[in-house]
Amino acid sequence: MKPNEERDIPLSERKSGSTFGFTDVDGKLTTLDSLKGKVVVVAFFSTSCEPSMRQLLDVAQLQPKGAQFGFEIIPAHLESWVNIGQMTRKWAEVKPVRFYRAGLGEHGPLQLGPELSALPTVFVLDRQGKVAHVYVGFMENKLSGVLRRYLAEKPAADVPAAQP
Repeated sequence: MKPNEERDIPLSERKSGSTFGFTDVDGKLTTLDSLKGKVVVVAFFSTSCEPSMRQLLDVAQLQPKGAQFGFEIIPAHLESWVNIGQMTRKWAEVKPVRFYRAGLGEHGPLQLGPELSALPTVFVLDRQGKVAHVYVGFMENKLSGVLRRYLAEKPAADVPAAQP
């Protein structure tokens, strides 16, 4: 996909992204499998990319509301934690965001799909842990609209509803 492209994935074509993993600053690995039942947004970014930084401003507004409304936002990077620290000093608005380092290999970005060809790229997973929507590049007000759409989607009977 190219910047400013998006793709809505029909229910019958959605693939699991549950093996994608990410680590916090302490190095603890978590996979998306542990978040089934919630809508999950994985927003890949780079600290040297202006559109990525604009995407992170959207994340900064939405991430704190996630637990309350049954979603999680994972801002994922492949950079050093030093770069993240420098970026948060420069962009004070994103300081409260919890950042995660994307996993590699069997837990890497390819577990979500081949669309990660430019940054920022946003993957939205439905409550079953399947990739439902992808968009590349910063699109103003896109994230909240897409998130609302998948929060309204009824969870499958075999997946428990998200716990607050």
